[in-house]
Amino acid sequence: TMIKKITITILSLLIFISASTSYACNFRILNFGDSAEKLNVVSIFPSVPDQFKGQEIITPLDLICENEKKLFGSNLAFFFVEDKLVQIRIIRVNMGDKNLMNFASKIYGPIKIPENIRLEDWTGVHSWKNDKEYINYVSHIEKKEQFSDKIEVLQLISKKYQDIFIKYNLEKEKWIDSQN
Repeated sequence: TMIKKITITILSLLIFISASTSYACNFRILNFGDSAEKLNVVSIFPSVPDQFKGQEIITPLDLICENEKKLFGSNLAFFFVEDKLVQIRIIRVNMGDKNLMNFASKIYGPIKIPENIRLEDWTGVHSWKNDKEYINYVSHIEKKEQFSDKIEVLQLISKKYQDIFIKYNLEKEKWIDSQN
């Protein structure tokens, strides 16, 4: 019957959609507020808390998101203040593409670029927010004499823990200024 065919078609589509989304990159392997001790990843650099109780742990994104081949070569940074996760960043340097921009757009919504600028030449910041976090995508090109450094960053900052993150940054900035 027609109803049976429609039901089977809908169920098939739902199974296909859920199977395809399970391959998406789930880089959020910790919740905001979690301790660094909960993070079970290979760190690129030795990481210990600094004098302001901040600690950054950086790992290759490839180890977390094996199926997201377009993001290979990116790093995933977890930033803790007072042993609470306050920020997550995906960092992509000199890859010659805008794959992180495309990834961010799929998750958080489109990034509007002026029509007269080519996608690969666009630099700037695009922001989103939801109930729990502020999300920023940053594209920057640092032009040198012989070459250009290109960097893409997708940054998530916890709304709940933003006060300790801001306090950390202000204390660190004050200390840096005092060293000059």
